Amino acid sequence: MANNFFSCLIILFFSSFILISCVTPGSVNQGQPASDTVNNMELTVANSAQAAEELKAGQEQIKGRLEKLEHDLNTRMDELNKRLDQIVGVQTKTEQSIAGTQATSISTEIQPEITGQNQIEQNKETAVQTEDKGITTMPVTTDLSSISLDQRYKTAKKLEQEKNFNEAEKYYLSIINIPSKWYDERARFFLGSMYYDMNKNQEAIVTLQDFIDKYPKSKNIPRAILLQADSFVALNQKDNAEVFYKDLITRFPKTKEAGKARSNLKKL
Repeated sequence: MANNFFSCLIILFFSSFILISCVTPGSVNQGQPASDTVNNMELTVANSAQAAEELKAGQEQIKGRLEKLEHDLNTRMDELNKRLDQIVGVQTKTEQSIAGTQATSISTEIQPEITGQNQIEQNKETAVQTEDKGITTMPVTTDLSSISLDQRYKTAKKLEQEKNFNEAEKYYLSIINIPSKWYDERARFFLGSMYYDMNKNQEAIVTLQDFIDKYPKSKNIPRAILLQADSFVALNQKDNAEVFYKDLITRFPKTKEAGKARSNLKKL
């Protein structure tokens, strides 16, 4: 009987201990009604739900930005691919014209062998001396390979200034593809610019694109793209012109050429 009594006391002690341990100091405040505890729990759940909604909204916003970025990149790639297709198309149309011009230039550089070396010497003696910066304007029949590179470049610039475009073209072509990058870069750019001045718009587009491809870091790239766009306008290819104007504005937004491109876009 005593043993049973002590057993009951032990069980009652441990039961009380378990019940007390289940109630933490933070779970129920002294004197706080049970309804307040429930309300606090409901508020905590509500706050958690709101936080979850805000997190979901943030994820949706980030997803939207990523989708827009992907769309912009795809649009940019489409524009660049379209531009490449346009250039290839124009280049196909003008390859024969360029090749014919180069063939004519080469043929005029070679002396006819009718009178031999005496005729060559006579041609050299009849070179026309100009007063402006000591530049010598060589006759067409002179073998251009016998003229120094610097002299050919200066003569080409002088002839271009005098609006003697056909002769200037021959001198520029004699410089292109030479080992000196300094002269080659300038000859390509000025030849393309001169084609634009001559209203040879297809030749201008192709020549300037060759320049851009070979010298992408040249300071004349913005000017070259602007002339290409203007050439498309002259050819009444406004869609192509728009692509080039926008490319110029995107790549070189702070240049004066970009300002001109913005103005020209409004006129299309």
